[in-house]
Amino acid sequence: MAIASFEYSCSQIIGRVNEIISNSATAKEGLLAYANYYVERWQTVFKIGGCPMLNASVEADDYLTFLREPVRRNVRRFIALLTSTIEKGQANKEFTQKANAEEYATLIYSIVEGNLLLAKTMNDPKYFQLAVNRIERIIEQELRA
Repeated sequence: MAIASFEYSCSQIIGRVNEIISNSATAKEGLLAYANYYVERWQTVFKIGGCPMLNASVEADDYLTFLREPVRRNVRRFIALLTSTIEKGQANKEFTQKANAEEYATLIYSIVEGNLLLAKTMNDPKYFQLAVNRIERIIEQELRA
């Protein structure tokens, strides 16, 4: 039951982020829309207790080890979505070909999740905007073609 509930929660979030990215005109806009998702919805995020992947990953590490593989699988799915977005940006000449798409996807995911942890722990949504600001700099200074 716990795994099914976790998988459902992850599929909802990944599906929503995929929709947001897909509805963006460019890869850059898609990545920024993903980062801004939490800025715009922080009250809902706080109300539901944060991110199920982040919450479950803490528990799966030492306590609920049966969640370890489902957590890893969903984190990989999320990073794959961001990797694909960066690769589309590279194909469209928005982003440099020199950038390792998977590494940048992992970095962007880590920034958002880390700032989600801080925002929830500190009960302060300012951390979401810090994530957006950093991702904007990555896009403009490191990814831009």
